[in-house]
Amino acid sequence: MEITLKLPFQFKRGEDAPVIGDQNQLVADQAHGKYYNLVKGGRVFSQATTPLGLALPIYTATGITTVVLWNPPDSGVNVIPLTASCAYASGTAVYGAIGLMVHDKDILNGLATAGYATAFAETTPINAIVGGGQASKIRSSNAGTNTFTAGVAADFKRSMFSTGALAATTAVPVVNAVYDFDGSIILKPGTIAWLAQQLASSALYAVTIVWCEEDV
Repeated sequence: MEITLKLPFQFKRGEDAPVIGDQNQLVADQAHGKYYNLVKGGRVFSQATTPLGLALPIYTATGITTVVLWNPPDSGVNVIPLTASCAYASGTAVYGAIGLMVHDKDILNGLATAGYATAFAETTPINAIVGGGQASKIRSSNAGTNTFTAGVAADFKRSMFSTGALAATTAVPVVNAVYDFDGSIILKPGTIAWLAQQLASSALYAVTIVWCEEDV
């Protein structure tokens, strides 16, 4: 009896064997980057705030004015955050931590007067295949006021960045903090996520979140 085992290798065009080096090692593709195949598959999306920046809410806030990812219970996909970037734009910053808030204790089907979410400023995310690609299956926002029940410390799932005290008139070098989730968290249907900070601040930050959507 003959058994055929098919492995998920990447091949050269017109070839039927993996690309190997002169010492029979599998050649890694550094040109395309680690997210290339996900992007090519049309499953990667992003949301970004205005370049002028928006205020990051304190973790106990009810008004959320930054990038928000809302994965409805009926989306049929898991959301895998890939990266988040946070660039200082203007205003007076304070010392403190910035992290990922995730709420997963309610079934977030839609907006309700007495529900967890009472207002959501929805915007269409961008597929990483610029000018093409399929539509996202989740709801997301990059502007306006999204109104939720006040967050709690238990919703602060991941510390990502830290900030220092900075006056609005202080000149700073170009700074852009990027956090790579590296597949370490999955947002299942019925969850909602956003960035928040430890302390209240009037500083504005340009925020971008990039994620992948995989069928459940």
